[in-house]
Parts: sequence; structure tokens; C-alpha cells
Amino acid sequence: MSTLRVFLAENALLPAPNTVVEWRLFDANRGAHGRDALSALPRASRIELFIPASCILLSRVTLPPGGRRQARKLLTHALDNQLLGDGEDQHLAWSADGDTYQVAVIERALLDAIVEAGRQAGVTFHAIYSVADLLPDAYDTLSWFGHGWASRQGCDSVWLDAANPAEPPAFIPTLSALTLRLDGRLDLDTRYWQDRLQRPVERVDCDPLTQPLRPDAVNLLQGEFARGAELDLDWSRLRPTALLAGVAALLWLGSWFGGWMAMRNEAQALRHDMNSAFSTAFPGTPIVDAKLQLAAKLKERKPDQPSTIDDNFAKLERLAPRLPGAGGAKLLGFELDGDTLVVHYQTKPENLPALTQALSAGARVENSRSNPPDRVQLTLKPL
Repeated sequence: MSTLRVFLAENALLPAPNTVVEWRLFDANRGAHGRDALSALPRASRIELFIPASCILLSRVTLPPGGRRQARKLLTHALDNQLLGDGEDQHLAWSADGDTYQVAVIERALLDAIVEAGRQAGVTFHAIYSVADLLPDAYDTLSWFGHGWASRQGCDSVWLDAANPAEPPAFIPTLSALTLRLDGRLDLDTRYWQDRLQRPVERVDCDPLTQPLRPDAVNLLQGEFARGAELDLDWSRLRPTALLAGVAALLWLGSWFGGWMAMRNEAQALRHDMNSAFSTAFPGTPIVDAKLQLAAKLKERKPDQPSTIDDNFAKLERLAPRLPGAGGAKLLGFELDGDTLVVHYQTKPENLPALTQALSAGARVENSRSNPPDRVQLTLKPL
């Protein structure tokens, strides 16, 4: 994966598509550098923008345990005496290490203008950092950034304007020694610096723009600005989790389908038993919907007329309401043979006495049989 670093200068905080910026390109095979307009940058799979440290407030805050859910509100309150303007006009971004938060604050309007300039130039920034996130944690080390020197100690950073690296800036913090980091192609006479500053000066040849990010670096593209960055996931690491989730989903689907088939078969068995009972009670009557047909025949009866249903079916009619859920058992099916009813239940054999007692008010139990582990068959004689 190639990474392109883009650097805004102090005088280009409000860029336009034609703004010239410094850039560094990294990929597996090579590195490159140059200066181009924002709209003419090299292609890369990831683009990181670095803006001057002078427009970003860095701070470190410790929140009480459990404060992560209200981090923005608590951090805004904690930084109230450090913010120059209204907290609503500031954009807060942070990285957390336990209850300790490294916070970066920037004006919301400025960050929005920078993101919009990239959009107009056809550039999507995946991350936006402060250049201070490339600095070592040492005040006595100055890094050259093309138009000045920068150093950092903890959350405090210092910027020293300079026209060129050969001449020491007008003001340098009082330190016993200095280490200067700059590109090896730039001219700098350490003896001249030592004579001017009257202290030891060491030069380290390196490109500060290519240094690794600090562990506590904060990406400003968070919250409402996160949509401006594309999702960059390492799918190779997520693949095992995705496979496990897929297997779990298939197992759940198989279990659900198996339960649905069992319920479907049970409903078909009950419908068959109901049709058989209706055919026995009303021989020769075509069956369309036994339940609805039985309800219709019951409505046809008049209270002052004798029942047209034979005595056996009348007894079954009185017993029927007792069958479902008798003794806490689940009704599986039944067969009617003349005046005898064979009923099948799902329950444990030890619950047979309770089941028999529940049915005894409407029928005489003539025979019972258990089919372990959870099937019971009763032969009933309706009363």
C-alpha cells in the first residue's frame, strides 16, 4: 500500500486546488518527494495531510473511569480555560490510552475549509495530523520544515520562523546544546551556529517529513469529519472473525429451518387427525376446511331443536376443550374409532397421573402407554 504525505505551509492554511504543497511518497519499492499543486499530486492508496502545529492545540487529559461515553463533553469542559473561542466552534479529536486522552483541538471552520479544498482538488484525505506528530520528544532537537524550525516536549511545541536553515533564527530557547535535524542536501555550517549561539550544535542528516508518526499522534478526521476519510480496514485480520460469524449464522439458520419444519409437520399431522375425525362424524361430507365446516354446522343447530350430531360426536364435542394442554402436556394428535378416542401427548411419563386426572372429568381412561422419553398415548371413552 502506497502512502502520500502532503504538507501545508504556514502561509497556506487556507489552500486552494492550485496551492503548491510539499509531498513525500512511500511504497514498498521506492520513495519520492517533490512540490506540486494540490490538484496535481501523485496517486496513492492512502493520503495523509500534515498542517502546521501553530493552528492545533495539543493537550493531555485524564478522565474519570467510565468517561469514554461522554468524552467530548468532559474533554471540552476540562479544556475550557485553554480554548481561545467558544467550545462549539472548536473541533476535538483524541486518542485514548486507558483513562488518559491525548487531545488535539482545531477551529472547526479551518478544518472544514481544508477538507473542502482537498475535495475540490479531487483529493480525499485519509488522515490529518499536526506536523508536531513527526517530532521527537525533546526541546533541544530542532527539525527543519522548509520555512522554519520546530521542536516538541510532551504536548508543548515551539515554532521558529527562518528564511533558510543556514542562518540561526532570531530567537532560540536557552539550552545547553542543540541537535539540528534536516535533509542532508541542505547547507548548514554547525561551527557558524556554535559561534553565534555559544553552545554545542550537532547536525543529524535526515528528512523530518519522512519520520515515523509518534505513538500518541491524533488523527483530526473524527466525528463529523470522519466521513471525509475512506474506510481503511485490514481485511486479512478480519477474515477469521467474518468466517466465524458466517458459520454462526449458518448454524442459526439451520436450527431455525429445522424448528420450522418440525412445526409444519406437526400442524399437518393435526390437520389430518381433524379431517379424519370430521369424516367419522359426518360420513360422506366433502372436506374443504374441517374447522370452518364444523363451526358452520354448529351454528346451523337451533337451541330448541334436538342435535343432529350423533351421540358419540356430542360426547367428543364436550371432551374436545379439555384435550389441549391437559395436565400441562402438549397435544400431538388423536384418532377417533367409533366411541373410542386415542390421544397422543408430548410429556414425561411421570406426569401421566396428572394428565389422567385432568381428563377424567370428561372421559374414562381405559388404557395408557408411555413411549420414552417424552411420548404418552391414552385410550379414552368419552362420558
